[in-house]
Amino acid sequence: MVGKTIFASLSNNQKSPICIFRISGPKVKNIIKNLCNYKIKPHKVNLAKIKKKDGSLLDQAIVLYFKKPKSLTGEDLVEFHLHGSPSIIKEFQEILLTYKGVYVAEPGEFSKQAFDNNKMDLIQIEGLDDLYNSFTEKQRIQAQNAFLGGVSSELNSWRDSIINLNALIESNIDFSDEDLPKNILTNFYDLLMNLKKDIVQQLKNSEKAKIIKEGLKVSVVGPPNSGKSSLINVITKKNVSIVDSNEGTTRDIVGTTLEINGNLVNFYDTAGLKVTDNKVESEGIKRAIELAKISEIQISMVDVSVDEWKKELNNVPKLGILNINVANKIDLVKNENLDDENTLFISTKTETGISNLLKKINICVENITNTFIPPTLLRHRHIIAANNIKDCLERIERIDINKNPELIAEDLRKSLFEIRRVTGLVDIENILDSIFSNFCIGK
Repeated sequence: MVGKTIFASLSNNQKSPICIFRISGPKVKNIIKNLCNYKIKPHKVNLAKIKKKDGSLLDQAIVLYFKKPKSLTGEDLVEFHLHGSPSIIKEFQEILLTYKGVYVAEPGEFSKQAFDNNKMDLIQIEGLDDLYNSFTEKQRIQAQNAFLGGVSSELNSWRDSIINLNALIESNIDFSDEDLPKNILTNFYDLLMNLKKDIVQQLKNSEKAKIIKEGLKVSVVGPPNSGKSSLINVITKKNVSIVDSNEGTTRDIVGTTLEINGNLVNFYDTAGLKVTDNKVESEGIKRAIELAKISEIQISMVDVSVDEWKKELNNVPKLGILNINVANKIDLVKNENLDDENTLFISTKTETGISNLLKKINICVENITNTFIPPTLLRHRHIIAANNIKDCLERIERIDINKNPELIAEDLRKSLFEIRRVTGLVDIENILDSIFSNFCIGK
């Protein structure tokens, strides 16, 4: 069955200096022949006059033609770089639709062609999706590693190790009546332990990958009227939190996002911690505590003008991975009272000490996100698969290789299946549909 030919305007049919139409599929050669006034050279930049079906001139355009399989999609692919006149865009699209078997592309359909033609695997398509949605430098680098094949390469190395393990198990066929030679056993268990070690390390590293993708959580926690909302507003330079002198103004979690040195950082203003019978306030306090528990950084904040501010600071539960003690409102007290080396003293009113706080936050962010190992497990399904493989390897460790090699072979088969599922060789349709629904037209 001949595949369909698809096209899309990469500028979304909007008026612009240049409008790019991408066309991919078996009808590309025929379209080029009919529309261009001279022979278009593949893999070269061509300047051509574009003809309408009656032979009259539509436009002069740059034409880029890529012959299969040396194209983005693995199909014949052409791009027409036309002038972005609404009239030209409308007429060009109408011309394309007169060809039988030529259709407007659905979101992600070009990438689907690339996947079907083995130009991209599922990991790379997920990386492309992440790349579109990257806001920070580290998100971009992480997504590009997946899109350009870095993650697939690591998974393929796992696959190769499992295949090698299986080959060593098959050696047992030649030694069915006797134990495996010592050198084969040594090679088998060395390879097994190295693979398991790598997978365990990548599972640990996946937490950092998740933080880079979703952003670090920084919760500002403390008693009412300590200036938590003002701090969020000062740090973000936005009035995202309501500021009022009456305690209890913030009754729920308020969040905003910043980029700090290439990292996505989510700041959360929380309800003031206190004993209360008010159900609404109690729920806000409960949510504040729960958020602090899952925060990478907790800013524990009190009002330094309060007589027992140190006691209040000690009473703030330290639940985040890293904690920063902050005493606010130093503009209301004398400097000689500020004698705690483990506390940063600031004023959200005068912004004194804010730069030191931001430096401290940046150090904490770098401590959490810094890694020398490129992340391999970027999504929840990757982590599930890696844990399943680890479970298989741990079972293999407990099996007598001489007595039950067939059980080991079965766990190795299951491990290979998990890798095939992650890279998109099995069980892919629902995953692809979910990813492509987020893609723009033309990808």
